Amino acid sequence: MKIINQSAINEILGLEDDVFERSQNLDEFDWDSLAMVMLQSHIDEKYNIQIDPDSLPDLKTIGCLDDFINSFE
Repeated sequence: MKIINQSAINEILGLEDDVFERSQNLDEFDWDSLAMVMLQSHIDEKYNIQIDPDSLPDLKTIGCLDDFINSFE
C-alpha cells in the first residue's frame, strides 16, 4: 500500500525527501515529543482541528501515522 502523506510525514519527522515503507517503525526516526507537536500543527493547519496531546494514539509505524493523518480527510 502506498504512503499517501509522504511530504507531510517528512515534514513532521524533520526529514528531507526521504522515502520509507509503511512497515518501518517510527522509533527508527526522530519520533519524539517535538514530532508529536509537528503532527498536531499539521492537522491544525490542514484540517483546522485541534488535538489534545493526551488523545494522540500510540503510533508505532509509518503506516499508522499515515492512516492517522488520513482519518481527518
